[in-house]
Amino acid sequence: MSDVFISYSRKDIAFARLLHSALADNDLETWIDWQDIPPSADWLAEVYEAIEQTDTFIFIISLTSINSEICNMEIAHAAKHNKRLIPIVINDIDAQSVPSQLAALNWIFFKEEDQDYRDAIQDLIRAIQVDQAWVKEHTRYQNRALEWERKGQDSGFLLRGGDLRDGEDWLARAAEKDPQPTALHTQYILASRSASTRRQHITMGAILAGMVIAIALGILAWTQRNLAVSEGDIRSTAEAVALAEADTRATAEAEAVAEANARATAQVEAEVQRDEADRQSTIALSRALSMKAIEQQEVQPVLALLLAAEAYAMDDNLQTCDPALRTGIQSSDILC
Repeated sequence: MSDVFISYSRKDIAFARLLHSALADNDLETWIDWQDIPPSADWLAEVYEAIEQTDTFIFIISLTSINSEICNMEIAHAAKHNKRLIPIVINDIDAQSVPSQLAALNWIFFKEEDQDYRDAIQDLIRAIQVDQAWVKEHTRYQNRALEWERKGQDSGFLLRGGDLRDGEDWLARAAEKDPQPTALHTQYILASRSASTRRQHITMGAILAGMVIAIALGILAWTQRNLAVSEGDIRSTAEAVALAEADTRATAEAEAVAEANARATAQVEAEVQRDEADRQSTIALSRALSMKAIEQQEVQPVLALLLAAEAYAMDDNLQTCDPALRTGIQSSDILC
């Protein structure tokens, strides 16, 4: 991009060179076509592109330039893109003959009789540098918009992020600025915002969808976790019940064994008691027979001997028999 584009008639080339040199001395980059060739489509496209990429369009007004078809085409293209137009007058001319895009502007006069153009040059430099930051942004956004338009309004060429916010801020300040934004400026920045909003909606939709999926997966994981815990609890409960049942069975078996042992012990004790009772009964009967034998010893000696023998058979340790009867029993064959 250049700071200045100079449009001139070939017959004014000497002044154009002088002007180009003065601008270069002030560190201004200038685009000027020095070629004296017939216009062609390629050449005109190159000139138009240079006009689009420049910040300020300077037109050298002379008797020949205002009647030049090429110069008028250049003025029309610069005006189409709302370029800052600065007309420079080098000849006395009829104001009515000046192109309408330049007629209402402030002209800077370079008088031919005054060869010291220093004051005029300073006026020109000041005109170029007025609100230069605004003008450069005007050029930058216009060229971005043109590129977008020539690419079939491809969304890849729209403004984004901070660049979009800067563009919207630039457009919002346009009311008091010169040059004004073109319709393409406005269309381009609005299209950029619209695309950004769509991207935000798509991004938000994707985020929301992701959140829904994440929540669903979380709920599924939570449900599966609870199911696993529940199944674990059920297994633990079943194992605990099984252990309790095993303990119950073991306790029951132990109690059954204890009861069996108790019954066996009671049976043994009962048998012992029965045996003891039988023994005591036998002893008692033996003693009774022995006493009866003593009573019959004098009356019926044989009966007494038989009774004593029976008593002795029941209890050979019988102590109640009369010594005579024991002797008789021991010496007799009754017990044989």
